[in-house]
Amino acid sequence: MKLSNRLLKITNFINKTNSNKKIIVDLGTDHGYLAIYLTKNYSFQKIYGLDTSKKAIINANNNAKKFLNQNQLTKLNFINVDGLKWIIKNQTIQIEYLIVCGLGINFILKLLALNLKNINYYIFSVNANIAKIRAKLNDFNLFLHQETILKIKDIFYFFIVVSKSKSTFKLSNEYEKYIGSYYLQNFNFLYLNYLNCLELKLLKLKNIVPLNSNKYYFILRNLNFIFKYKKSIYNKKNI
Repeated sequence: MKLSNRLLKITNFINKTNSNKKIIVDLGTDHGYLAIYLTKNYSFQKIYGLDTSKKAIINANNNAKKFLNQNQLTKLNFINVDGLKWIIKNQTIQIEYLIVCGLGINFILKLLALNLKNINYYIFSVNANIAKIRAKLNDFNLFLHQETILKIKDIFYFFIVVSKSKSTFKLSNEYEKYIGSYYLQNFNFLYLNYLNCLELKLLKLKNIVPLNSNKYYFILRNLNFIFKYKKSIYNKKNI
């Protein structure tokens, strides 16, 4: 089976080492393609695909039967359930990767606020300002491990991996949280393209919001962060 580029990006974050002892949860599984792909190409102990839509789970199960053999099907379980409630109820299950794709930043922040001890890694994909997630990681005692970005039909999709285990990508100030300490250490031309687009939007907003308002100063701050980052990149790479 062939995955979309967006779902393929998620698989790049997943470590196969000792996978037969690990569990994955795909929260908001929809058609189930990601969970099916991981079951077919990896050897995880168990993969759960959760979705509140009964129709989605029926479709996911039908898709699984098309692409998986009987042994593989025993390692995959699609469940029609509220994902947050399931996660809270099953905190005795040690989850290596909890994947959330397309459910929005507010849902992700609500999930992180649960402060779950049984999740080793969270993998999130959103098409909104990823800085909102970075800004909250310290509050939840979580650490940034990886980031990347994808552009599909003029829409930017952001991918981030966070964990309770420490990493070298610190978020110790507002600049690092806004730009992303991962990108400060790992140049990504597409991310620079995104910041250029964001800068244009902020400049337009700056001209219509009331002067001296909190929103106005917030916009100025973000524009300064983008300018600072771009200046550092141009100086290093002569772009």
